[in-house]
Amino acid sequence: MKRYYIFDYIWYIGEALKREGSPLSGATLLLLTWLFAFLMPLIIPFMYQLLGTPVVIFLGLAMIFLPILLCKLRYTRQRREAIFKHYSGIKNIFTRWLVLFGAIIVIAAINFMLMYHMGFITKKL
Repeated sequence: MKRYYIFDYIWYIGEALKREGSPLSGATLLLLTWLFAFLMPLIIPFMYQLLGTPVVIFLGLAMIFLPILLCKLRYTRQRREAIFKHYSGIKNIFTRWLVLFGAIIVIAAINFMLMYHMGFITKKL
């Protein structure tokens, strides 16, 4: 039995939209999710606080290419077919986007709370 993760679903949404004529692909959607949900709001400020500016610049640039490398290594032809077969029951585009944006909003809220707890956000709302 194969396991399917949230990043497989994000990749599937991008690839399904690409088949419908969208300029997005699975790798692009994973990269955007990685950048705006994890790398920018959480990882870079945390690394800056711990390591300092030069190291953060180098590691941040290296971490940008992590989703691209993941897509090249993980999504072989057999894996792509298995993912499309697993998620083929979801036909409505609204459902796809609702799940994706719901997950991104939850991740962003968790990031916001962590940044407030770690002291990056000090202003009372």
